[in-house]
Amino acid sequence: MTSATSRIDSQLSAYFKEIYPDPGEGKDNTRAVNVRQELYRLFEEGIGHDEPSIKRSSWVAFNAVTEFVDHVRTSRGANDADRASRRLDSIWFGSGARLKQQAWNLANEMAMAV
Repeated sequence: MTSATSRIDSQLSAYFKEIYPDPGEGKDNTRAVNVRQELYRLFEEGIGHDEPSIKRSSWVAFNAVTEFVDHVRTSRGANDADRASRRLDSIWFGSGARLKQQAWNLANEMAMAV
């Protein structure tokens, strides 16, 4: 592993941990770890992430978060229509929108730090 790859992996780990931090001390962090593993998977395998000009960039890290929020993250509801409605509300106005804004801000900070 090159030092550049190591630096990128370290930044990516910090980025995903900032977005999905571990809960407080003594609490189970299984969910946060699972979400971060999914974000890593989407970073490597997400839609359009194989384009050589953007591969392993802060843009792809941000897109991994948006793909997770918009297409992977589960929503609660009594039926499929209710779950879809709640997901869309979250994506546009709720926790999904806030998470994507946080991811955007952090990705910009990462890009400017290079």
